[in-house]
Amino acid sequence: MKICPVCESTLFDDMDTCFGCLYRFGSDPALEAARSAKAVPWPVDGGEGECAASRGGEGGSAAPTAQEMSVPGWRLRVRSEGLQPRGSSLTIEIEPV
Repeated sequence: MKICPVCESTLFDDMDTCFGCLYRFGSDPALEAARSAKAVPWPVDGGEGECAASRGGEGGSAAPTAQEMSVPGWRLRVRSEGLQPRGSSLTIEIEPV
């Protein structure tokens, strides 16, 4: 990922033009060098928390699975169910702690 030196939008590395302000990368190398010197690296830990998995329901592949993840300040719950032949469903709950 790279950051636009003009509007500070986050862009994919292969993008030549910022769609936020239409800045063309390579047109002002001094500006890009100054912005990359100020860039802050991504957090090392990735913000991941502990995860606890549990299975609900009774037998078969249609049994729902649930995971609860603890991230500082948030509680995340993810539940998936495979309901063949109709398909499957995914429920995500995000709550502030």
